[in-house]
Amino acid sequence: MIIPVRLQNDLLDFSTLELNTKWTDYLSNKQKGIGYDYGMAIHFR
Repeated sequence: MIIPVRLQNDLLDFSTLELNTKWTDYLSNKQKGIGYDYGMAIHFR
């Protein structure tokens, strides 16, 4: 599937400066003792 360039750029932008806040953390590895609300697996080709 061909996706628009803007969407591709957004998907490949791993900048998390604005994502991690007092109430939200984005982790790349599952950590023990934490109950997660959501999970995601992304496979790039």
